[in-house]
Amino acid sequence: MAERRCFSYCAIFPKDYVLKKDRLIKLWMAQGFLKETPSRDMEMDGEECFNNLAKRSFFQDFENDQDGRVIECKMHDIVHDFAQFLTKNECFTMELNGPEESVVDSSRVKARHTMMVVAQNGSIPTSICGVKKLRSLIVESMSQTWVMNNAEVHELFDHLTCLRSLELSAKTLFSEDVLFQQLAKSVEKLIHLRYLNLSQNEMLEQLPETVCGLFNLQSLNLNWCSNLRRLPRGLGNLINLRYLECLGTPKVDFMPSGIGRLSCLRTLDSFVVCSDDNVKEEVSTLEDLGKLINLRNLSIKRLGNVKDASEAEKARLDNKKSLRRLHLDFGEDDGQERNDERVMEAIQPPPSLEELQLHCYRGTSLFPNNWITMSLTNLKKVEINRCLCEVLPTLRTLPSLEYLTIEKLKKVKRVGTEFWGIETDDIDVNEEETALSSSSGIAFPKLEVLIFIGMEEWEEWDYGIMRERREERFQLMPCLRCLRLYFCPKLKQLPDHLLRTASLEDLSIWACPALEERYYKERTGQDWHKISHIPSIKFNLAFVQGS
Repeated sequence: MAERRCFSYCAIFPKDYVLKKDRLIKLWMAQGFLKETPSRDMEMDGEECFNNLAKRSFFQDFENDQDGRVIECKMHDIVHDFAQFLTKNECFTMELNGPEESVVDSSRVKARHTMMVVAQNGSIPTSICGVKKLRSLIVESMSQTWVMNNAEVHELFDHLTCLRSLELSAKTLFSEDVLFQQLAKSVEKLIHLRYLNLSQNEMLEQLPETVCGLFNLQSLNLNWCSNLRRLPRGLGNLINLRYLECLGTPKVDFMPSGIGRLSCLRTLDSFVVCSDDNVKEEVSTLEDLGKLINLRNLSIKRLGNVKDASEAEKARLDNKKSLRRLHLDFGEDDGQERNDERVMEAIQPPPSLEELQLHCYRGTSLFPNNWITMSLTNLKKVEINRCLCEVLPTLRTLPSLEYLTIEKLKKVKRVGTEFWGIETDDIDVNEEETALSSSSGIAFPKLEVLIFIGMEEWEEWDYGIMRERREERFQLMPCLRCLRLYFCPKLKQLPDHLLRTASLEDLSIWACPALEERYYKERTGQDWHKISHIPSIKFNLAFVQGS
């Protein structure tokens, strides 16, 4: 029964519409189609339902992420027609293309779910307010210039009080203060609302406190509301909230008090550590994060503001057994004294972690107590960006690492033995034997994708003590299939051993003049023969045919 209801719900979208899986599951949750038990949450039920529908070919044109998980898909036109047949007048789509007002057909007054696609000269029909039992309303604009007027907003919030899902996002724009004023007046009437998506509304500066009376709310999406300045004080009252999404909201500089009460949270992608002692309101601290044991996705920003490393310990990341993705952003250098190394030492993510992003870290050692290689055996993806370290960390022993991106480490001039996990290359033959035998024999055993971006001072990349007679005993990145180097102007040469032994399928070099001079066959091409066996080779996005 649940699968049929979930499938039928897709009739709300137009034909050939791109369905984002995570969004779809949240909409199913909001309608009560998915069940939760002590051992199984609604998200798991939604994943299983989606996968079962996919296996039965109800979905097609899948787009996957790097791990092979489905991100988005479409429905075939015939399947879409079948979904609409099952729902009859329950789900419908309106395309509003002209200046004249469209009218909701009288046969749809009992409809439950609708999506409106508004063109530049279109407008939302006030007659939609006659569909009193509407439970889903999704409004999308096809124009960057369309503006929703005051009357339209008021009518929606004042009459559609049965809504469980409301989406006024994508390219939808509001005139200044209209959305805030009407939310403040009417949103408290939407007591059944579970899903509220206001993303990409650039004119929205704050949410009214009345939003915090929506006690059933599960998902609040404020992504890319670039002028949003603050979250409402009573946010901690939303005790059923599972997703608080605030990506692309740079002007939010503190979290209101009460975040620790949101024990159902699965995603908190912008927790901002407050730095301003002049903030007069009560704010949430890292200690409040310690209470959120169900988090799966977490982003902590402005960690450089933490003055006492013991504050970071109180976040209790080690206690979050379901945490999969973690983003640590220490913030740009503001001239204040920083404590980045001790804060990094105090952070202890759980072994469940699969993705780690590290931005703007100012310590000299990236992982001071080596916790990343000691416990994170499930880590698949690492991104290191804008850090001030001079030496790359040793990540070679991470057994599950598949994707590694290193970007804008402006102090790194040489990548050598420390990267491969060998202590020094100034040793004699006997010591070389010891170093090799003490190493595991394989550096980066599962790494598939390696990307370097914006390494402005990087000149040398070698493999230290590796010699031809040692190659059989020590493997470098045996699974590497994709190597990309962008904006590394001083890098002179790639490791021969890596080019010879890795299973490279894709080599991309962009804005690296010394490498282009050395390897591009249309120039000197002195080392073209070392890369010509790679099936896909690109220099500045121009495809070069290998041998």
